[in-house]
Amino acid sequence: MSRGGHRRAHALVRAMASCSNPAISANAGARCTWFFVIVRLNAMAEAWAAQQAQPNLNSLSFDERFGLLVDAEWLARENARLGRAMKEAKLRMSSACVEDIEYQRLHQLTQPRTQTLA
Repeated sequence: MSRGGHRRAHALVRAMASCSNPAISANAGARCTWFFVIVRLNAMAEAWAAQQAQPNLNSLSFDERFGLLVDAEWLARENARLGRAMKEAKLRMSSACVEDIEYQRLHQLTQPRTQTLA
């Protein structure tokens, strides 16, 4: 990771620590949401807002809550990457799945054989 990357990572952790400390300010949650949006962590901002709405998550440690935010951001980016790949593939039937195969029309293909290939 570059020096700039390390600085951004440290800034993110410091911001998260200040956001999870209610003694710092009453509007810490709003500052954290803005921070996530500014550094292009939109899914993390949404997950942060969702965490703030769930009081039972306050019992989790900082590391656990931060892990949930990182997981949300990673999942959103991975879904976007897969969506772009599907769009670039230009599939004729993009919603096709193994369960929709009509076995009566395919004489040499059976359902158990297809399941082993899937």
